[in-house]
Amino acid sequence: MVPSELQRRIAERYDQLSPKQRQVARFIADNEAFTAFASAAELGKAVDVDAATVVRLAQSLGFSGYAELQGVIRGRIPERLTFVQRIEQQRQQPMDRQQLPVQVFTNDIENLNQTLNQTQPEAIEAAVEAICRADHVIVVGMGFSAAVAVFLGHGLNSLGIRTTVLTEGGSTLTITLANLRPTDLMIGVSVWRYLRDTVAALAGAAERGVPTMALTDSSVSPPARIADHVLVAATRGVGHSLSPVGLIAVVNLLLAEIAVREPERALAVLREVDRLYREQGMVDGAEQNG
Repeated sequence: MVPSELQRRIAERYDQLSPKQRQVARFIADNEAFTAFASAAELGKAVDVDAATVVRLAQSLGFSGYAELQGVIRGRIPERLTFVQRIEQQRQQPMDRQQLPVQVFTNDIENLNQTLNQTQPEAIEAAVEAICRADHVIVVGMGFSAAVAVFLGHGLNSLGIRTTVLTEGGSTLTITLANLRPTDLMIGVSVWRYLRDTVAALAGAAERGVPTMALTDSSVSPPARIADHVLVAATRGVGHSLSPVGLIAVVNLLLAEIAVREPERALAVLREVDRLYREQGMVDGAEQNG
């Protein structure tokens, strides 16, 4: 891969940077998705330096300031490209089709490793507690995120947690917001490009005093800035789209934790589901999973 403009500047000027600036530069190079949306203060906190050091680094790299450095990152990193831009990029730099299976699986393994490394046990525990405590869970996910939202909703309902999934905006979302109660929980599944309706749903829930949770791709993304609970997954893709593998893994972890935490409720619902499947002839033979 051809080095980005930012990577080139860091390499060329690295020896001239102060020790703290080098520390920030290494962090930026390894965490472009975070840097793309973090403020100078947030980035500094992550590296244990002040915001002024971050700004001075940007200037030392030849940028007018931190905002210009962010602009370069946002225009470069693959997971921030639109689907059309990805296709255009692939046309200019065709993939080796024989290597494509290895690239796709290797990429998703990296996504899983990155997601695992940034998943904090206390964040999962708090998220599970919020889900189990809620009278009604509303999961909102649109576009690319819709499939993950549906998977999460199906899993929660299967474990006895009353859940509604919304994959479109409009009047249904508006009515749902109007009926929210403080004992409910709103979960927004939203990754780049952060569809407005999902972010607005989280904001609307928060304004009504309803607990909120975001399943997203950056701890400083628009939905993450709103939510009470934030779970982050890596979504870098090889083809024209992002990869949902990291998001699905986080959902699987939540469902597994809930099943372990409240086994009796989960078993009661699953037994009833199995009974109805058999009674209504919905399954073929021994296949009982739905």
